[in-house]
Amino acid sequence: MKVLGTILALLGMLLFYYSIYRIIRKAFHRSRNPGEKWKTPLLMFGASILLMMAGGVAVSTQTTTTPAIAESSLSKGKRPSSSFHHKVAKKKAKRTKAEIASSRKASSSESASESASESSILSSSSSAAASSSAKANAKTAKMAKINSGIAASLKEDQNWSSGGKSEYDWSTYVISIKMNSKRQLAVQVNTKVKILTQQAIKELANSSQNLAITVLMEQDQLKPGEDTDGLFTNVKSGVVAIAQSHLTDYHDIKVYLKN
Repeated sequence: MKVLGTILALLGMLLFYYSIYRIIRKAFHRSRNPGEKWKTPLLMFGASILLMMAGGVAVSTQTTTTPAIAESSLSKGKRPSSSFHHKVAKKKAKRTKAEIASSRKASSSESASESASESSILSSSSSAAASSSAKANAKTAKMAKINSGIAASLKEDQNWSSGGKSEYDWSTYVISIKMNSKRQLAVQVNTKVKILTQQAIKELANSSQNLAITVLMEQDQLKPGEDTDGLFTNVKSGVVAIAQSHLTDYHDIKVYLKN
């Protein structure tokens, strides 16, 4: 179709130029019959125009049709079949299921990890709390043992005083001796302490220190040589301050009771 259109166009062009040639020639050569002068050239001219138009249309139609056919063929050749779509859909479905399963597995692993982490933190906190509680209980038990030993030693000294040993008479003025966790002594005395001189009160405070230090050494809570600094001692009768150690020297007792 394209070749035929080209041939027609060429013939039309040749006829066109020939008709032009005849028209020009007729214009220069006058004829006796003016009516026949232009008939043949004009027919040739019109025929040439028609031939060229026909050839142009044929070529244009072929050019337009060929890409459309090629595109149609290409589309037909590349159009996926229904089975192909089905396979793709199945693959997508499988992939989606796999992704969902993977996501669930990851979420489960993450939840398990978080639970394990929380359990570890709770376990650590519980262990720390248990350890702290155990230490506090051990410390309380140790102080209870020390104070129990001090009370027993004080009772023994009071018995020695009742047996006639005057060096233990200081203990008869003492109601209790208690030590706190800072190794500070709280000595409670009875009202008879008012008859004692300031020197006797100082001796009572130092004797209380020595008794407590002896108990600490017996329970391996104080090593030899560590007893030279003494223990901070506070002597009271009820809530009334009787005497107290100086902060720089625990053996140096300041007496508040005035005789």
